[in-house]
Order: sequence, then C-alpha cells, then structure tokens
Amino acid sequence: MNNKISFQILNKTNVEEYKRIRLEGLKNSPLNFGSSFEEESLFNDNDLLKNY
Repeated sequence: MNNKISFQILNKTNVEEYKRIRLEGLKNSPLNFGSSFEEESLFNDNDLLKNY
C-alpha cells in the first residue's frame, strides 16, 4: 500500500484525469462533496481550470 500523498497543479495536461477521478468520486461517494455528479459532469476543461 502506498501512503504517499502528492500534489499537482491543475493544468491542461492533467485536467482530463482530474475530471475522471473527481466524477468517479462524486458518483461513488456523493455525500463527501459539496457538488453533484450531474452538475460537475457538465463542466468543460476550461471551467475546471478556472475554478480549481
């Protein structure tokens, strides 16, 4: 098990992976977020880069 935490600045090269992981989390554990899968699935890459 890997207990390391790493941080990355959200940019054009990793925004698609971030969106995939975040939407998966929203779908599987919606109570852990202040947003909904339905709402965030409408965001495009530029929305994510601007807001996060």
